[in-house]
Amino acid sequence: MIRLLALSEDRSHWQQIGARIKGIAIEACPDLAQSHLDVYDGLILAGDRRFDASGINAALRAGVHVLYAAEPIWLKAEWPALEETALQNNVQLAIVNPDRYLPSRQLIRQLLPDKLGQAGLIRLHRWESNPSAPLLRDLDLAMFLAGTLPNCVFALERLVEGATGRLRQVHLGFPGGGAALIHHDNRMPAGEGYTSLSVIGSSGAAYADDHQNMQLVFRGGSPEAVRTDEGIKQHVTMVQSFIEAIQNGHHAAVNAITFKDTFLVDDAVHESLRTRHAIHLGGR
Repeated sequence: MIRLLALSEDRSHWQQIGARIKGIAIEACPDLAQSHLDVYDGLILAGDRRFDASGINAALRAGVHVLYAAEPIWLKAEWPALEETALQNNVQLAIVNPDRYLPSRQLIRQLLPDKLGQAGLIRLHRWESNPSAPLLRDLDLAMFLAGTLPNCVFALERLVEGATGRLRQVHLGFPGGGAALIHHDNRMPAGEGYTSLSVIGSSGAAYADDHQNMQLVFRGGSPEAVRTDEGIKQHVTMVQSFIEAIQNGHHAAVNAITFKDTFLVDDAVHESLRTRHAIHLGGR
């Protein structure tokens, strides 16, 4: 039995996940200081929170594997030291993009290339109300679907005086001629955001759009549009991948592209914004 600790207040959610995966038990606790790490095999840090590096370090030094699927931007500077700590203690440090594990994204990835052919154009739209939200998740998802790193990055940004947040458009060029266009606007009013994804391959296309997952709810007055989410299967698949990494001693990513690569591409995006030129990545 593999014992996992999820740093979360939603105990019911993680218990449901544990019930769906054979051979594991998941407990949830809102505060790492209230738990005894040495009785667990792995620590799960997921959700919208930013988790402190000291907690990750403490887990790694205690010989506990760590799955990090939360706000990743701050890890750029911390990653080398955390990776070294993981290596010294012979444990897994898996930094993953939770969007990879959405059932819709998993299905589209499975269709490439056998059903859809080679990905020719990937389009991602994300509109949200978090002014500090980074592009990292969408950059990572584009590379996950393309199956490779880009060799060219070009980015544009629009700032509006007095507004918080920004509109960014990022173009990724991949070896072989494929491309991705990411449209990211984090200036929306407070409330739910919107995402859409389309992949056009050499022999077919696939789409995942929040509009398709909206249901009308009648509660009196004007009907409300309520989005149905993709259930807990996202976290089930993510945890299963983490368990396999622990058991087999390999990285939890589905393919060779990891968040270390995503950090490199994000650096290229910022360099392109600074110079207003396309950035070529190491001749890839």
